[in-house]
Amino acid sequence: MNGPGDTMHNRFRQSPLLVALLSALLLPALPAQAEPVGNLRSVSASDGRDGARGWELLTDNGSKLRIEVLANDIVHVQAGRNGKLTDAGNKAAPIVLPQPVQPVQAQLEEDASEIRVRTPALVLHVQRQPLQLRLERLDGARGVPMWQELQPLDLDAAQSVQVLSSQADEGYFGG
Repeated sequence: MNGPGDTMHNRFRQSPLLVALLSALLLPALPAQAEPVGNLRSVSASDGRDGARGWELLTDNGSKLRIEVLANDIVHVQAGRNGKLTDAGNKAAPIVLPQPVQPVQAQLEEDASEIRVRTPALVLHVQRQPLQLRLERLDGARGVPMWQELQPLDLDAAQSVQVLSSQADEGYFGG
């Protein structure tokens, strides 16, 4: 006698047309092949908004990221294609309120595999190849993972996709 898994397997094996039909129906639901931002090419200090501490990153395919440290526990990351960043313009959600810039103690650290933006409260890791982000909150000298990109950011012309892993009790603000 076959178990439940064997019965299902036999049904699909006996009906290749059903398998083909299900595959065709599910294919549009799958995300398109991502065009990642690329590999980190250069990093330079930048003047953030309202005096925030910041850095601009350029990738080998022309993507640009801006990292601004607004407070020791608030980091703003913005990304754009073709070396351009745009402001929110008239599409800004009314729930996104300006953040007053506070004095911060942020520094940039570099090694062969990544750069790190470090404050007394957190560390933003930027992997060089491929460029991917990971954020840790500091508990003493120990980094506690908050979130990380599971694949490189996709800045396609029609949509942007960021796939993150996080802790169950973490929340996101913005978008």
